[in-house]
Amino acid sequence: MKNLLKYIFGAFALAVVSSCVKTPVEPGLSEGEGWLVLDYGASVGLQVETKATLEYANENNLLNFYLFVFDSQGKKIYGKWFDSSMLKASDDAVTSANEDCWSKTQGIKKTDSSGTVTEKTQTHGRIKIKTKNGENYTIYALSNVNADMVRISSEYLSSSVDKISDIQDLVITLSQDVVSRNGYFPMCGKLRPVNVSGGTMSTSGKLVFTRLDAKISFDFQIGTAPEDKQQVESFKIEKWRVVNVPRKTYLASYADRGASNALGNIAQAAGQSSGDFFSTTFVNPDYSSTSGGGFSFYMLENCRDPKGKGTGFHDRDKQVKDAAGLNTVNPDGTLAFVYADDLSTYVEVKGWLTMKLVGDSAGQILNAEVVYRIHLGNFENGSFGDFNVERNNSYKYTITIYGVDNIRAEVSRDIESEPATGGVVSIARETIALCDAHYVTKTLTFHAKYLVQPDENGIPSYENMTWRVKTPFCDGQPLIAASGAEIITDDCRDYKWVMFALNEKQASGSYYEEKRRSWADAKTKGELMDISQLVAYMRQEADKYYNGTPNDFDNGKLSDGSDDTLGPKICLTAFVDEYYYDADPITGIKWDGVKLYEDRWKTFVNQDNRVMSILCSSQISTDRESRMTGSVVTITQNSIQTVYDTDESKASLKTAWGMEHRDEYAHLFDYNEYNTSSYYERSLGNTDKSNGRYNSIKEWGLPSNPGTEDWSEYLDEKVENDLPMLATDKYYLRYSCLARNRDLDGDGKIDRNEIRWYTASIRQLVGIWLGADVISSDARLYTRTAEERTRNEGNTVAKIKMSNGVEVVDVENTEFDWHQHIISSTAYINSDDTYNSNNPTILWAEQGCTTGTLSYSMENAGAYSQHPYDGTDLFSVRCVRNLGLPNDSASDAKPQDLIVVTPSQSGDGSYTFDASNINPSSLRPFVNTKVNGLDLDDHDEMSEANRLYLNFTAAGPADAVNAANAVNGGAQEINKQVTITGTSSGVYCPVGYRLPNQREAVVMLYYVGSPSSFFSGDTMTRTYFSFGSVPDDLIKDGYLSSRRNPKLLDHANLYRVNAEQIFLPEDKGVAANSIRCVRDNPQ
Repeated sequence: MKNLLKYIFGAFALAVVSSCVKTPVEPGLSEGEGWLVLDYGASVGLQVETKATLEYANENNLLNFYLFVFDSQGKKIYGKWFDSSMLKASDDAVTSANEDCWSKTQGIKKTDSSGTVTEKTQTHGRIKIKTKNGENYTIYALSNVNADMVRISSEYLSSSVDKISDIQDLVITLSQDVVSRNGYFPMCGKLRPVNVSGGTMSTSGKLVFTRLDAKISFDFQIGTAPEDKQQVESFKIEKWRVVNVPRKTYLASYADRGASNALGNIAQAAGQSSGDFFSTTFVNPDYSSTSGGGFSFYMLENCRDPKGKGTGFHDRDKQVKDAAGLNTVNPDGTLAFVYADDLSTYVEVKGWLTMKLVGDSAGQILNAEVVYRIHLGNFENGSFGDFNVERNNSYKYTITIYGVDNIRAEVSRDIESEPATGGVVSIARETIALCDAHYVTKTLTFHAKYLVQPDENGIPSYENMTWRVKTPFCDGQPLIAASGAEIITDDCRDYKWVMFALNEKQASGSYYEEKRRSWADAKTKGELMDISQLVAYMRQEADKYYNGTPNDFDNGKLSDGSDDTLGPKICLTAFVDEYYYDADPITGIKWDGVKLYEDRWKTFVNQDNRVMSILCSSQISTDRESRMTGSVVTITQNSIQTVYDTDESKASLKTAWGMEHRDEYAHLFDYNEYNTSSYYERSLGNTDKSNGRYNSIKEWGLPSNPGTEDWSEYLDEKVENDLPMLATDKYYLRYSCLARNRDLDGDGKIDRNEIRWYTASIRQLVGIWLGADVISSDARLYTRTAEERTRNEGNTVAKIKMSNGVEVVDVENTEFDWHQHIISSTAYINSDDTYNSNNPTILWAEQGCTTGTLSYSMENAGAYSQHPYDGTDLFSVRCVRNLGLPNDSASDAKPQDLIVVTPSQSGDGSYTFDASNINPSSLRPFVNTKVNGLDLDDHDEMSEANRLYLNFTAAGPADAVNAANAVNGGAQEINKQVTITGTSSGVYCPVGYRLPNQREAVVMLYYVGSPSSFFSGDTMTRTYFSFGSVPDDLIKDGYLSSRRNPKLLDHANLYRVNAEQIFLPEDKGVAANSIRCVRDNPQ
C-alpha cells in the first residue's frame, strides 16, 4: 500500500477575513451599536473528484448560515438566520445597506480538453450585521443548516443556544444512514477576539467554515512483480462497504471545545457505543479501471483511542483470536481487534484477482476471490496506531496489488501474515471456465498428465483428488469413508447444477471431438453424469492409464492430426444450469405456492459466483477466512443480477426480473436478417414497454403458447466453444437470447416453460440504468474501456470467417469507439402510434440512458452521415429472465414493475412515482424541497444526484413553466441561476417543487400511461452530459483526465425529454419548451 495522502480539500476552508474594516456610522444605529462588516472567502485547496463524491462547486456551496455573537462572558448578544431572502446582488450592495444582509459569489472550477484547470475560485462574499459595541466577542457561524443531512434546524438553534457552551456541547446526528452528501455540507466556524466600537470592527484572525465531514477515496492499482515471480493479470473490485460509520459528532471541533483528538481522548467523542454507528451494505465501485477500480465516500469524524500500536501496517487490522484460532466477535456484533479500537472505521473490499503462474506452475491459472479489510487513519509516517478520521480532511488511499502470496501464506503456513486479507484462491491446471448466469454449455478437457503425476511420496495425484462446491447454500467437499466411498453432507449438497457427458470420439480413437454435445442427445441416451459420478469415473480412468490398462483417454492427437503437446486426454461437455433455484438444494423440498413467489429468489440473486472445483484438493486457514484450492478444472458461474430490492422483509415485492452479466454475442452480428438500409416493414406485435418475454416470443415468430416449433430451427448445439449455439441462418442479435435457454425435457420442441431468458424490453433496459449502482460493473450497460471512451472516429471493424463459414465481426481485432448502443425487444412507437418491428427502440449507454431508433443510429454511424459519428453500426442486447413467476407462465404474464405509478385523484394531472422496489443502494438521500426549497446539486448523469429517491411526485401540466420565456437563454440560463441560488422553487417551479434530474425524466417518459399528453414539447432537466456537448463538441471536454466535467457557468448539454424519447439536443443553446417539476416525498 502506498502512503496515504492527507490534505484539506476544496472549500473545506471557507474563511471570513477582516482586519480594521471601517464603516461609517449610519442612521438607524442606536446608541451603543455598530455595523459589523465581514468579507468571507478562502484560498484554493486540493481536490479529489469521483463519481460518488461531489464536484468542486458543490463542495463550495453556501446555502445559508446562522450567525451568533457572544460577549466576553460567553453570553449570546446576537443570533440571526441568514438565507437567500437576505442576499444582496454584490458586496458593495451589502456595504451600503442599512439592514442585516449578505452576498455570495459561487466558487467555480473550469478545465480545458486536457483536464488542466483553467479557472478556480472560492465561494466568497460579504456579511453585514448590527450588534452592540464591545470587546473580546466570539463569533460562531453555522452554515448549511436545514439541509436534510443532519438533524439541526434554524428554529432549534434560535431557541436552544443562549451561551457559548450550548454551541460547544451541541451534538448533531445524521438524518440518514448514508455515506453520500447532497452538496450542502454542515459547517462550523469560530472567530475571536472581535471588537466592535461605533463604526469600527477589528479582529486579528479569520473565521473558517470547517466541514464536519471527512472525504475518503480509495484507488486500487496493479503492481508489477519481478519477471520470475507470479504476475497479476487483472484485479477488479466487486463490492465494498464501510463499517463503523459514526451517526453523530459534536458541532464544534475538538479544539473549540478545549479538547484534543490525540491518543487517550476517546471519552471526548460523541459516539460511545455501537448504537451510535452504522455500517453500509456492500455496493459496487464508482468507476471501472484497467488497474482495478476505486470508490469514495464522506463520513463524520471518528477519532478513537487505539488499544495499542503495532510494528507495521498489517498489524492495524489484526483480529483477536479465540482458543480455536477463530476471529472473535463482540457481544454487540462488532469485530474484536488487537490494536484498533473496535469502533474505529474500516472498509471491506471484495475483489476478483487473476494471475498467470510462472516457474514450475507455468501454464496454470490462478483466480482469487479476495477480501481486504483496511482501517482508516493517517499512517503515512509510520503512525500505525493512528485510526483517526478527522473532520475537514480528505484521505486518499492507493492500494497496489502484487498478488495473493499473503493469502496463500496464511493458508499454507497457518500464520496470519496478512490479517487484513481473506478469501478463496483457486488454481486450475487446465482451465477456469467462466460462465454467465444463464444456461451454459462448454467442452472441457482433462489431460492424463495432470491426473497421474506422483507427489513427493510417489502417490499419483488422482488418489487424493475430490471435488468441491461453493454456492449461496453450501461451501464444502464430500467426506471420504474408510472404504473410500464419498459421503455427501449438507456442506456440499448443492452440486447438481452442473451435469457432464463425454464428447464423441473419432472412430480410430485418436482424438475427442471438440464440438459440444447436445443436452437432449445426452439426456435421451442416459449419458449424463453429476460431479460425484464424474470424479469417480475420472479417477477410475486415471488409475487404468497409470497402470497401463485399456482406458478412455485418446491417443494424444488433435482434430487436425497433429500431436497434442500435453498428451492423451478426455474431453467432455459440461452442462451448467442457470443460476436459479426452484427447490431448496439442501433439503430437496420444492419451493411452490406462496413461498416461491414471495422471497426465495432474493436468496440467490446478486450473490458471489458459485464455484465447482473438479479433481481438487483444498487447504483452509485456522480462522476459516481463507482457502486455497488446486484443481484440474474449475467452473465459476456469475449470479443473476437484479436492480430490485432483495430484502426478504419486503413482503410486498414477490416477483421481479434479473439479468445476465454480459452479452457474449455483442457486436458479432446484425440485428436481423432483413436489409437494414430499407428497414423492411414488419408488425409483429412487440410493442410492450415492460414485458420483454412477450416481445421476444413475438420477435422469434413463436405462438403465444409455444410447443410445436423445433429447437433445431433456431439452435445448433453441436459446435465448438467459440461458436454461438445458433443455427447459421439465425446469426442475428434478434435471436441471441433464445440461445441462453435449453431443451430441458429433451423432446426437441420449444415449450413455454423452456423460454426463460429473453431480450430485455425498453423499460427493463431503463431499469438497469435506474439501479446501475447495485449491480456488478460487468453487468452495467456501458462497459467501454478507458481507451475506447476516448475514440470518436467510428468503429474500425474487422471481419472473420468462423469455422462453419459464417462471416461475423472479429471482436478481438475491432477498434471500438465510445458509443455503445443496446437494442431492446420493444419496437419504437412513433407519436402517431405506428411502429416497425424491424426498427426497435435502442438505448444509448454512452449517454447514460438516452433512447432512439435503430435506423437513426445506423444512418449516423459514419463520417459521411448527416450527424457524423452520432450513431454506431455495432450493437448488443441484454438478456433477462423473470424471478418468482412460474416458469410456464403465459407469455403476457410479467413481474412487478420496478416503478409503481399513481395518478393524482384530484385531477390536477400530477403523478406520484414509487421507487421502493429498487434496491436502496441505488437510491439517493431525501431532498426536502417542500420545506427548504433546495434543488438538486449541479450534476452530470453519473452523479449520485442523478439517482431516484424512494418516492417523488411530478407536478401537473398546469404548473409547468415555459422555460424559453422564463429567462433569456432558456434551459442553460435557468440551470445556471438554479445553481447560484440553490433553488427553483417558486421561481421556475411551483413552490415546493424543483427541476427533475435525468433519471426522473426517464421514469416519467416510460411509466406514465400517455406521454403525449404528459409532456408539452421538449422538457428540460437539471442534469448535464458528462462527456461534454454532443454532437457539436466531439472532444468530450475534460474527459481524458477526469470522468467529471463540471461546468457551473458554462454547462454542457442538458438532457431533454419529450413524448417519444429522452435525448441530448444537437445545439446546447436551444431552449426547452417546458419544465415538468418534481419533488421528493418523505417516507
